[in-house]
Amino acid sequence: MEMKKNIDGLISNRYFESCYAIVLLFTLTQGPVYRAWYESGKSAALVAFPPVSLAHYATFLAIQIPALMMLGRRLNMRILESRQGAFFILLLAWMLLSTLWSVLSRQTLVEAVTFTVTALCGLYFAASFDSLVRIFITFVAMQLGVVTSLLAIFRDWSLSVSEEEGYWIGIYLNRNSLAPVAAVGLVAGLFLIFSLARIGGRGMWTKIAIVACAAFVVVDCWTIWRSQSTTSPVAIGVVSAGAIYWCLVRVVSRSRVDNPFARYSVAAFFVCISVCLGLLFVFQRRFLSMIGESSDFNGRVAHWKFSWNGVLEHPVLGYGWQAAWRDPNFLRGQGWWTLPNLSRIVDSSGSESVVVDPSKSWSHSAYFDLLLGGGAVAFAMFLLLIGWAVSVQRGKILYHKESLFGLSILLFVLAASSQESFLTGNHFLWMLLASVLWQSDSVCENQRRLNST
Repeated sequence: MEMKKNIDGLISNRYFESCYAIVLLFTLTQGPVYRAWYESGKSAALVAFPPVSLAHYATFLAIQIPALMMLGRRLNMRILESRQGAFFILLLAWMLLSTLWSVLSRQTLVEAVTFTVTALCGLYFAASFDSLVRIFITFVAMQLGVVTSLLAIFRDWSLSVSEEEGYWIGIYLNRNSLAPVAAVGLVAGLFLIFSLARIGGRGMWTKIAIVACAAFVVVDCWTIWRSQSTTSPVAIGVVSAGAIYWCLVRVVSRSRVDNPFARYSVAAFFVCISVCLGLLFVFQRRFLSMIGESSDFNGRVAHWKFSWNGVLEHPVLGYGWQAAWRDPNFLRGQGWWTLPNLSRIVDSSGSESVVVDPSKSWSHSAYFDLLLGGGAVAFAMFLLLIGWAVSVQRGKILYHKESLFGLSILLFVLAASSQESFLTGNHFLWMLLASVLWQSDSVCENQRRLNST
């Protein structure tokens, strides 16, 4: 009986749960899972049905199940009754329903379920920890990814560095998977330094913590630079512009509550961010040309044009969530020969054909994923959800500086997702974005209730 009480106390301990949340986020950066199963994946190529993909899904699901269980035990149903929660539930339900008209139902069913599970993990993260704790958990989880990647690079693990171009990959098998981890760690580190300086006092331990965070921020910057990824620096630029904007809103709102600038800050925010994104895209193309990369965003423009042609074929409902780029008919659509990843196939009769390799081709944009997966309906739901989330965050930012971190995460994910498919199940960026999109007064009430126990 005494042992049972000790175990129950350990499970209910908030420090233990914070450690679990760190492991959850670190695992959903995907690199640890793919690297762990990498050798099995090579041997799986010899069999007809590679089982390693099932191992990936099983590992991701196993790490997320505890979050779902804790969420089920402590969830306040008022969270789901809010307008924001209703928008989110509609989006998730639509992706699940797209299985009914999907061109590849078995693909859509699995992807829609993982999409929903990771979104619910985002709700768990938002409802279980306050802003400062979420910043700390995010920071530690990202640094685990960066430090492990540096270990892989310096110990010369296979595929940790590009053999042709020398850029860093770490444990993530792709530089555009390593750079977002370092970038989010950088953003979280800066917010943590600011928070420690503001509320930590002037004690020795506070100074040591600030210096340690600053050191990790420098390492994050170095990692982003050596990865030679341009997606994350662009996203950080958008975050910087957004942070400056909302700091101005705070100053204006203090001086005069009914100021028109503060009143229409959300609408002005979207206009400013759209302009910033356009300018950064222009400068990014020039930067790519300067360092010798292709100015068509490394082949992404061909994928975007091809995806847009597909959107026009199924504009309202889409092809089913994550089904289009696995559908042979879609891959034979107009302009398929312009895609960079083509494979030659020789059949039993000796005839040769050229096809798009589905394992190496995708839209390279989460927005095209939404349009292809759920059509204009899903895209409209997502825009409504983003707009409502920003309006909710605006009220929090005016009174709580740490709330700016949530908006910074939202900006980073939205900007980075313009060039990569980050809005997908089992991905840490989707979980972090979901934790911001779920934010409401009921979620904050749930946080206060947990922190008081």
